Amino acid sequence: MKVRQKLQKHSPVVLLASLIIILTFACNFPNLQPAEVTDVPGFSTIIPEVSTLQPGTLSTPSSGLTNTVDESQLFIPTEAYQLWDMMPYTVQAGDTLPALTARFRTTIENIAADNPSFPPTGKLTTLAPGQALSIRLVVDPFWDEGVVILPNSLYVNGPAALDFDTASFLAASNGWLKNYVDRSGEKLVTGLQIVESIVNNYSISPRLILAILEYQLHALSDPVVPASFSLGNLDPDRRTLGRQLSWAANILNNGYYGWRKGALTQYTSLSGFMVNPNPWQNAATVAIQYYFSRFLPHSEYDLGITQNNGGYTKFIQILHNHHML
Repeated sequence: MKVRQKLQKHSPVVLLASLIIILTFACNFPNLQPAEVTDVPGFSTIIPEVSTLQPGTLSTPSSGLTNTVDESQLFIPTEAYQLWDMMPYTVQAGDTLPALTARFRTTIENIAADNPSFPPTGKLTTLAPGQALSIRLVVDPFWDEGVVILPNSLYVNGPAALDFDTASFLAASNGWLKNYVDRSGEKLVTGLQIVESIVNNYSISPRLILAILEYQLHALSDPVVPASFSLGNLDPDRRTLGRQLSWAANILNNGYYGWRKGALTQYTSLSGFMVNPNPWQNAATVAIQYYFSRFLPHSEYDLGITQNNGGYTKFIQILHNHHML
């Protein structure tokens, strides 16, 4: 996966697909913690994953972290940059200078020198979303080509998810999830309750959770309950849908906040290929890529997450086919 990439032009169809998302689809790394469980009756089978990351100061994701759509990040620059070129960057919500220096392999001093409007080094304030920066390329480009899957504001269970009724959506679907009941615990738990618990405990958009379930288990399209609920974790103690989904949600959040903090700028998949997210990439897309890299082989990862087929990756096509965009 390690590609020495001079950023190539994407087709207008890719940009259009990204706009559709924003308009209608409302390894150990530091400083991350798993979400705490709320007291929801009947969820004896849902145990949030204990994070594989070292404890730190970053709190559990909350619905108020990203309140604006990152429209500026739907377009990854198309110029073929060379070493020492000055590159444009538009600040995303939640960006910090340390995170940017990690992604672009530069220093705060370099960024400050190329942006005269900055306060003196050591007195830099929080970066404002939408702020235009110039960042000089001090290392030879080696990151992967970027395909934006969804904006950050549509990752969290925040304002952009308020218009989505999970119960009504499931009831109108043709898949097994709408009628599923987990009988493995002391109390019966429905598929809807499992999804809503994960959404609330991990603050991840219900659309994204349902998309993962459809992609892996055909939960929205196939009426037959699968023999296995595996979402990528083969631990025999995680056979239930709730435990698999809590693991997946934790991995997604590790990727999302690892990228935002600048701790996850390069990683090796479990099948051995290297992933170098594009520094213009957004955290939501990195989270999805990181999750699938934990279990998909290289060829399936490329087809589902990075390669375009008529303007969509396979994952985006799943969302589109089920009217979730």
